[in-house]
Amino acid sequence: MGHRQCVSRLDAHLEGALPRRLDRRVEHHLRRCPECRAVADQRARVLLAARSIHSRPAATAAVMRPRGVSGRLVVSVLVLTLLVGGLLAALWLVGAPDQGRQAADGPAGAGLEVSPAAAGEVEDAVEHVEWLRAHGWTAPALYAAGLRPLSVDAAREGETARVSVAWGRGEPLVSVRECRGGQDRMRTACAERGAVGLGPERTLPVGVAYRITEGTDRRWTALLTTPEAAYRVDADVPRGQAEALLTQVVVAERSGLAEPPHEDVLGERLERGLERLLGEAGGPTD
Repeated sequence: MGHRQCVSRLDAHLEGALPRRLDRRVEHHLRRCPECRAVADQRARVLLAARSIHSRPAATAAVMRPRGVSGRLVVSVLVLTLLVGGLLAALWLVGAPDQGRQAADGPAGAGLEVSPAAAGEVEDAVEHVEWLRAHGWTAPALYAAGLRPLSVDAAREGETARVSVAWGRGEPLVSVRECRGGQDRMRTACAERGAVGLGPERTLPVGVAYRITEGTDRRWTALLTTPEAAYRVDADVPRGQAEALLTQVVVAERSGLAEPPHEDVLGERLERGLERLLGEAGGPTD
């Protein structure tokens, strides 16, 4: 979603054009959040000023045609630009990724969450992946490969917690299983369960060892471990892409990426900022 659409969502509420469910949600938070109401009041004044500019009747008895641009119009445009710029800057700051990634390698993984505590906290796989990253998981993004998250499966297995994210283009093409918590052998067993035909160890360009099924060009399975987690990748893509995908997993873990590297990252950050401003600033929803 682009930044214009992000700003227009608040405008739509002020003009009564939002869907009923989202409109009720916005109204609920505006009632409980003074900062949110201040932002909405500012935006309402801007919209009112913009409408008054367009509705002002043109002079019909002027002796000479005025030259240049009206000073009031210039001032109004400058005020509108400053307010919109300030709003976008606030949304950008509020929508910044959560840098406080939680430690996920405790003895029993007791502090590692695998799914939102409240039903309805996330609405789709994209939001669930972002939620996982904010709670200590790597959940590597594959947007650069033209894929999107289709489903998320999460569970605990004794002291170990795991999440599996399926990526694809309508149909799943790549599934990444991530196991954390417990001892090294427990994480490895969690990731390796069900994998057959793994070949000898090889080494990625980033220096991490991995194993991959042999004798198949497509539908291959690969396993790799790091000091923090064990990963299993099941893919229905050419085998020549295996090292690139596995390297991306390692790089994502090391860098703690929290933003999907695709063209809509700006719009998603602004949208997340608006949702946090309306949601979290006003406290937990009922």
